[in-house]
Amino acid sequence: MPDGPEPGWYKSADGTDSYWDGRNWHTRVKHETPQPAPTHTSDPDVAVAMESEDRDQAGAPAPAKKRRRALVLTIAIAIVLICVAGAAVYWFFGRQDANAWAMEVCQSEVTDMLKSPKTAEYSDVSVYPLEERYYLFPTLLFTGFLEADEIDIEDAVDALELDREEYNGQAATWLESQPGRDVRIVTGTVNSQNGFGATVESDFVCLYDYPEGGEQTMRVVAFDNKFIDSDWALRFMKPIGPTNDTAS
Repeated sequence: MPDGPEPGWYKSADGTDSYWDGRNWHTRVKHETPQPAPTHTSDPDVAVAMESEDRDQAGAPAPAKKRRRALVLTIAIAIVLICVAGAAVYWFFGRQDANAWAMEVCQSEVTDMLKSPKTAEYSDVSVYPLEERYYLFPTLLFTGFLEADEIDIEDAVDALELDREEYNGQAATWLESQPGRDVRIVTGTVNSQNGFGATVESDFVCLYDYPEGGEQTMRVVAFDNKFIDSDWALRFMKPIGPTNDTAS
């Protein structure tokens, strides 16, 4: 413990008031009492507490800095989430818009082919990626050559012993070589009156093609389970994969 009196006011020999802070003497009026040195106290317990507090304050970041860091982190996370959500929404609604466009245009093209367009009633209209329904192309082509117009297309796949996965896999491989290209198949059924006024049911298949940097196109490729233009069908199928000896 340092020598000397306790911190406080004392009378000097000349009668003036002097303040002892524990280390130094100060001569000034009493209402300007200087604060005791913050790093020294005669009480050991108080000194230990003061040193501990100083260490805590020196090691802890300022509250303002902590708040700024938390704010920056929150903003960064929010931006990432917004970007991810925006991409998901764009992909979902963009795909839905393309499907709607494909269905609408396909039905319009089919309607123009009917004897009585105003009587057309559509059902079971669906849109599929090419790699999920590519097997329809060889099936329709082969049933057309075999003159099996009335057979159900899925039954025809089994009757011809075509491997759905093999053909769909060929389409998937081909699409990988066509970056950015979007090809979809539209299938459905239409009931309409023929030239004699009788209602007939017809199945149809349309092809939606959207190359990167190109224009969206729609083509009715089959009607009543037969290719409308088998030459065009073969040209489309040739770059994708072998079609089978039956179609050669």
